[in-house]
Amino acid sequence: MKTLNTFAFGALLLSAGAVSAQDANSALDPAQMDEPTAEATAPAADAAASAHFSDEQIDAFVGAAIDIRALAPEARQEQAGAILAEHGLDPDTYNAIGAAAQSDEDVAERVQLAIAEVSGRNDS
Repeated sequence: MKTLNTFAFGALLLSAGAVSAQDANSALDPAQMDEPTAEATAPAADAAASAHFSDEQIDAFVGAAIDIRALAPEARQEQAGAILAEHGLDPDTYNAIGAAAQSDEDVAERVQLAIAEVSGRNDS
């Protein structure tokens, strides 16, 4: 059951919308939860094609996504930029990892492993 919850949580994270590259303080707009913004799509697509993300970036992506998803929907836009900065990510990198996780099996697997690691720490 723990594995199923981890995968379900992973799918939820991977469906998270993009952070606007123009405005670091407007992230995960509930109206845009399933599709990246137009500004984010081009850099995200370029980065997704190369998909060379460090383990630290993948971990930061997962941590930021978890923290953003934990917020009330109305607080997400206001606080997402600060959360990304706290995790050492800029909006372009966050968007690129999210896009790559949806289109690149290797990146998706790395994100799933990072989610499982976080879930394992939270279960103990």
